[in-house]
Amino acid sequence: MENKLEKSIADKYGFDVPVIVRTAKELEESVLNNPFSDRDILHLHLTLLKSKPADDGIALTKNYDHAPDLFTVDNKYIFIFFLGNVMNQN
Repeated sequence: MENKLEKSIADKYGFDVPVIVRTAKELEESVLNNPFSDRDILHLHLTLLKSKPADDGIALTKNYDHAPDLFTVDNKYIFIFFLGNVMNQN
């Protein structure tokens, strides 16, 4: 489905757009796996990934201080909890 949609967009509009498709069940599971479920949902962002990142790539993120924000990578999702205004993030 993803490849078909990507091709259709490229054919019609002339540029490549990555497409990520999730089933309702997969999205429900992401909600159940939310590590920040006890926090204010207004500060929560969920990023969808096409595939699980390599372990060494995930390990590199631990080298940076993200305070006061929090994030965790869970398979094909990144859960991000912004304590400040997301527009002011670096």
